[in-house]
Amino acid sequence: MNLALKLKLFRVAAGLKQQDVAEALDVTVNYVSMIERGKREPTLKYLKAFSRLAKVPLAVLLWEPPAKGETKADNADLYARLSALMAQYANVIGVKQSRST
Repeated sequence: MNLALKLKLFRVAAGLKQQDVAEALDVTVNYVSMIERGKREPTLKYLKAFSRLAKVPLAVLLWEPPAKGETKADNADLYARLSALMAQYANVIGVKQSRST
């Protein structure tokens, strides 16, 4: 799951609108939208502030499962479960997932 989708998921889960994030982080709504659509890369400053605002650990936002073929055998089950949980969460709150990474 890409970072843009995670940011949107956690924003929606926190009950925040893009306007709320923009005002709290002193950025434009357009900037928030572009980040959530994967058109812009968020800065570390933005990610830290978003993490505090949405009450999501920064490590959760930045976590990525290894690319296919890079998974160590002892961690494969953990990565699969975490990816499945995030995908299930996206479905529950009605966020469409992009198949591109």
